[in-house]
Amino acid sequence: MIGDLTPVIFDVHHQVFKDQGIHFDSLKHLDSLGLISFESISGYKRQGISKYGTVFYFGTPVNIEFPKDENNELQIGKALLTQAGKELAPICGASKNKSFYDYVVAEWHKNGLVVSTPLST
Repeated sequence: MIGDLTPVIFDVHHQVFKDQGIHFDSLKHLDSLGLISFESISGYKRQGISKYGTVFYFGTPVNIEFPKDENNELQIGKALLTQAGKELAPICGASKNKSFYDYVVAEWHKNGLVVSTPLST
């Protein structure tokens, strides 16, 4: 949840996506069905974010500290859900994936963000 339900796909060739059967062709197919908007080159970002923000992964908070006091950007990857995608997402049977969670947190950290999450239990 980054404001609303958001798929976070930075690199479609990364192993974390391959392990789940997510690849360029499957994303293009979802785009052609009108379930996502897939932008393989530039991707998407949220803009106008203040110094601190919180996103959620299956209810787990991820606190993010940005470099500036205001007008920060958060890269959110190559896909966004369309309205139809948002309506169908809650019934698709998605479940937590620790490898994906760790991947996203690490990517944001590599981009210079201070990221804090609860310890795993």
